[in-house]
Order: sequence, then C-alpha cells, then structure tokens
Amino acid sequence: MGVAVIMTVLMVVPFMPITVAHVGATSMFTAMRMPASLTRAPAMSIAAPRINVAATPVRTGFVPFRTIGGNTAGVRHWWLPRAICGLVNTLKPLQGQGRVEEGSMKIGELAKIAHCTTETIRFYEKERLLPEAERTEANYRSYTAKHVERLRFIRNCRALDMTHDEIRALLRLTDAPANGCGGMHTLVDEHIAHVDTRIEELQQLKAQLTTLRDQCHGEHPVEDCGIVHGLTDMDVAVPSPRHTHLG
Repeated sequence: MGVAVIMTVLMVVPFMPITVAHVGATSMFTAMRMPASLTRAPAMSIAAPRINVAATPVRTGFVPFRTIGGNTAGVRHWWLPRAICGLVNTLKPLQGQGRVEEGSMKIGELAKIAHCTTETIRFYEKERLLPEAERTEANYRSYTAKHVERLRFIRNCRALDMTHDEIRALLRLTDAPANGCGGMHTLVDEHIAHVDTRIEELQQLKAQLTTLRDQCHGEHPVEDCGIVHGLTDMDVAVPSPRHTHLG
C-alpha cells in the first residue's frame, strides 16, 4: 500500500507545475484588468514553458502572445514584458531612412570627418589645393573618400608648418606615383633645413626678449619701466619676408 502511494506521488508531481501554472495564471490574469490597448496588441506565439507562473511577480506593461505550431493541445496564454517587444522592434531594419551613399557626402559631413570648418574646405578649394567637388541636382557640393584623404593630407602638412607652395609640390608628387618617392625625400629634407633656420630665428628672438625683460626688476611706475623704455629706444627692425626652400 505504501509503495503504491509513493508511486502515485512520483507520477503526479512532475505535472504539478503546469497545473499550478495554469490555475495561478488564470486566477491572476482574470482578476487583473488589462487595458483595452493591450488586448488588441499583435499576438506572438511560443510553446508554453513548464514554469510556475503563479510564483512570478505580476508587473504592468505586459503584452499577450500565444503558442502556434502543430498540436495546440494544452496551450496556455502567457504574457511578455513590453520591453522585450520593444527590443524586437528596435532590431527590425529601418525603413524610409535616407542615408549618405558610400563615397558621397556633403561639405558639412566632410568637415566633421576632417575636424575642420566648411570655410577651411572652401578656402583650400579656392587655393587649388583641394579638387573642386561635383554638384548634385540640388546644387550641393558632393565629396568623396578621395576628398577626405586629400584634406587630411593638406591639414597634416599645415600642422608640420608647410606653406601652401610646399604642399602643392608634395601634391604634384603624390599625383604622379610612377616617378618614385625620391622627390618626397628631397622636399622633406629641405623642409627640415628650413625648420632648423626657423629654430635659430626663434632662439634669437628669445634672447632679445630676455634682454628686454632684464631691463626692469621690481615694482616701478609704468613711466619708469625699463621694458617700456627699451621698446621705445629699440631700433625698428624691418621684418624680412619669410623664405622657404621653394622661394
């Protein structure tokens, strides 16, 4: 007799979660009034899992979905959080969203990529450093990846204190790659020599400023300041034109 009772319990217990889940879910969702908008939500379907829904906290903002597939016997109606449905919608491909075609961009997009202003781009076009962009049917400038590379090249040259003439010389060399890079070596070596000359000039300038600063120590009225007198008595230097190895 005892063995029979134990066997009966072992056979019934595995199916108890579904029974409890069904009863618990029915009692909970019957008592809870769902907004009409939820009951009209598009239905999704999955197979009913073997979980104890009665032990799951009920939260607002749930949407219903039901099972589909072959045999629907024993199907239960379940509920999923709206957050999950929102994630599914987010993963859907965007429709009707215009995007810039690969290799084509407006001047503002080019400026953003190159970290400069649109005025800078127009200036380089005027200086013939940057090729003029084609125009769209709406008369907008249309730039490509080649413009991005060219603009970065120009801005890096400017960061290295190269003049526009030096940049033009480099661009002519890059536009004729079959000639080799010997011309590049020569031009950069000459620019290094030009930088050395600039360093010497700046060192002389620093020495002059140091001498001027030494003419005044302590606190004095401005009319007695040695720096003021030094600037007044100093011979006016005629600024020499800035020369480069390109002339």
